[in-house]
Amino acid sequence: MQQEYLERVTTLDLINDRTKDIQIIEEDTAEIFDIMRDLDKIVDDQNDEIMLIEDNISEAYNNTKKVITELKKAKKKKKKKSKRWCRITALVVGVLLIIGGILILII
Repeated sequence: MQQEYLERVTTLDLINDRTKDIQIIEEDTAEIFDIMRDLDKIVDDQNDEIMLIEDNISEAYNNTKKVITELKKAKKKKKKKSKRWCRITALVVGVLLIIGGILILII
């Protein structure tokens, strides 16, 4: 009887130890789950930020292309205006030379 009692106590102690071990594993598993959930949120937040950065880069690229196009147009317009001013200046100088030549002939 004493032997049987000791075996039961030993078995009960083993069951209690295993129950405690299982509870520790459950707590650790819950903690790991919380950590994974937090990591998932961090990754989602970072993904949103990366998408925003990507959109900003794409918009900056498109704006840069537009600026380059506008600069090319402005350069062409400036070149046309420079040629026009050269022609006008040459015409005015020519007219003044003709008028000056006429005045010299008259005087």
